[in-house]
Amino acid sequence: MRKRLFVAVNLPDDIKSAISRQIDDWRPLFSNEIRFMPADNWHLTITFLDYQEDEYIPAIVGAMEEVAETSLSADINFTSFAYGPTEKRPRMIWLMGDEMADRWLGDIKNKLEVALIGRGVMFNQERKPPKTHITLARFQDGTRNNLPKIAGVANINFLATGLDLMESTLKRSGAEYDELFSVDFND
Repeated sequence: MRKRLFVAVNLPDDIKSAISRQIDDWRPLFSNEIRFMPADNWHLTITFLDYQEDEYIPAIVGAMEEVAETSLSADINFTSFAYGPTEKRPRMIWLMGDEMADRWLGDIKNKLEVALIGRGVMFNQERKPPKTHITLARFQDGTRNNLPKIAGVANINFLATGLDLMESTLKRSGAEYDELFSVDFND
């Protein structure tokens, strides 16, 4: 059987609550043209694996364990809210991480992808450097113009302590995510 998979860092519940409190002020400025993601779906994507056969799951988990053995937990700092992927062509609202988080994410992503390829897991690698972000909302019909100003400063941080293998099930109401496996970093 095939599953749509990705490796992520999930957020602790207290961080999800802190994010929710910050976006509550400007959430009413948007009409029905936007769909806010449920807090349970908020995560940092490390690598999107697309559809994988069940037989590859042990190899994926093995790659995650290899990376976790040589990696330490990291402080992830979120600094601002922004329209993404660009201000000129916004399709989403993102919570953005700082440059240190970008470097950490890039390092973990590179290690993971090398380990996955070494185990024969096939997936499309993104070539651009990763930007630490969480997708908070998506516009229903693509790009929007004349959007309200959203609060810029976030000042939210948490300790990333491990990697999670997630399954994404696409439904009419949006994607639903289930954690299949979790591995802790070596601290």
